[in-house]
Amino acid sequence: MWWGERDPGTRMTEHDRLLLQALTSYEADLCACGHPRDEAWSPDNDPANHEHVAHYETGPPYRCFACTVLAKSQSNYAKAYGDDHMRGAYWVAELIPRGKTIQT
Repeated sequence: MWWGERDPGTRMTEHDRLLLQALTSYEADLCACGHPRDEAWSPDNDPANHEHVAHYETGPPYRCFACTVLAKSQSNYAKAYGDDHMRGAYWVAELIPRGKTIQT
């Protein structure tokens, strides 16, 4: 199965279906930010509400260096070849140890 618990070609069990249903239900309740809607959208957590129970705060952003190098590569490609060539073009970011080079 999808957790490596079943051999390929075996049928889903009722337990598998229940797990998938629970995951679907959980993900359907998430806001785009990844927090549960009932928590993230609750007036109890609104800092403008002077009687709020809790509130959200954020620190500095995290940077994904894979996404950064992908965006830079895509931008350079678009500048060199134009936006029309972006359709169907895909990039892969690989983690390369210091001193090594990509085999092309």
